[in-house]
Amino acid sequence: YYRVKDYVPPEDVQIRIRQLVREIEARHANNNTNYTPSWYKPSATKSRDLIKVLTDEEELTNFPSPHGFLLNGEVGCGKSMLMDIFANSLPHESKCRWHYSNFMLWVYNEIHLIYQRRAQNSNHTRHSMISLENEFILFEIAQKMIRKNTVLLLDEFMLPDLAAAKIVKLLFTYFFRLGGVLVATSNRLPEDLYATDFRKKEFRSFLRVLEARCYSLDMNSENDYRAILMKESNEKNYKSYLISKDSLTHEQDWLDLLSTEIDSF
Repeated sequence: YYRVKDYVPPEDVQIRIRQLVREIEARHANNNTNYTPSWYKPSATKSRDLIKVLTDEEELTNFPSPHGFLLNGEVGCGKSMLMDIFANSLPHESKCRWHYSNFMLWVYNEIHLIYQRRAQNSNHTRHSMISLENEFILFEIAQKMIRKNTVLLLDEFMLPDLAAAKIVKLLFTYFFRLGGVLVATSNRLPEDLYATDFRKKEFRSFLRVLEARCYSLDMNSENDYRAILMKESNEKNYKSYLISKDSLTHEQDWLDLLSTEIDSF
């Protein structure tokens, strides 16, 4: 809370964008591609300094942004409740709380919209061009993420399959390198986030990136409070009620119900 409540990315995002664009171009230089995204506005200078290129893990180990947090634990032990308390209490203006599934639906929709937009302006069909463009697409989405929410709060974080894992790996690496902070909950320990063994070694580098940018804590709880509360409710014969918020009289129904239950005690 204290690490991120007043956090502002310390460096001009446009400077980092130019650095990352040059890195992406350099990685694909051997494919003779000359693709530049429409949103990229290069600086006036044409000079290209020679710099030592660090790996993502090396750069992010000492990156000047606060560490995020990964909270692990079994189902029903209170992770989502703690996430809600944290999200509601954090005064940071640039924050967003998502369930992981909803977040991924947003990412897929953004990919689709960008593909549609670029398909109208590009005749390139070579595999090397597609590979380069895919990387720029995820980089563009990472920029949108950092503009919308410097502190990203994700509930039920995981890497359920190869396709999603590849997207998340690249997307969050760019998000971290632009200064983003991730706070997430998961039923899985960090080393088990990728749910299958198929090509699992490809994601070891992303695990090191997560370890570099997020502290991790296992709640190590065997209590499923949902089951405990349900059992107590059944033992004490509590009544369950459903009042629709769409009902025109639901507010009065709620007040009448409270009055009845209070009198019964």
